[in-house]
Amino acid sequence: MFTYSLLGLELFAYRAKFDENNSLSVYGKYPKSTFNTFIESLISVFIVLANDGWSKIFFDHYRATDSVTASFYFITLIIVG
Repeated sequence: MFTYSLLGLELFAYRAKFDENNSLSVYGKYPKSTFNTFIESLISVFIVLANDGWSKIFFDHYRATDSVTASFYFITLIIVG
């Protein structure tokens, strides 16, 4: 969990920000589960490993970053974790 939390910080920190129309925006708000701080990253990794609403986290970061990076990160997290 520690390793994937640090990797999530490196890949996704402060990149997923959406406005009221649910589109990517610089002036929007962050979703509930993010990788902005180490604690938030650790909680997001725990949610993914517990399979409790992880698809929302995945789709938010899929839209905000490169689709290959997000897909590879979350698939390996589920398989390895």
